[in-house]
Amino acid sequence: RGLRKAIPDQKWEEALELSYLSGQLWQEKKNPEKAYLAWEEAVSILKKLYQNINQPHLRQAYLQGKSKSDLLAEFKKMASLLAG
Repeated sequence: RGLRKAIPDQKWEEALELSYLSGQLWQEKKNPEKAYLAWEEAVSILKKLYQNINQPHLRQAYLQGKSKSDLLAEFKKMASLLAG
């Protein structure tokens, strides 16, 4: 959450990528809680970016990018795993 406050608006895509990669790193280090928190941050940023897209077909195309669809899939999988 602190990351979102520290980054200017034009850097949201970079913040998204950084949070996503941080989650992947924590997952590789076998720390699911920290991976989840990093991906939660990334999903929050993704939601902000998505909401700023006005045209429906562009919104859909934005979410279909590989890294974004991977993020959403991994976040859902990790949430399910942690929920037990």
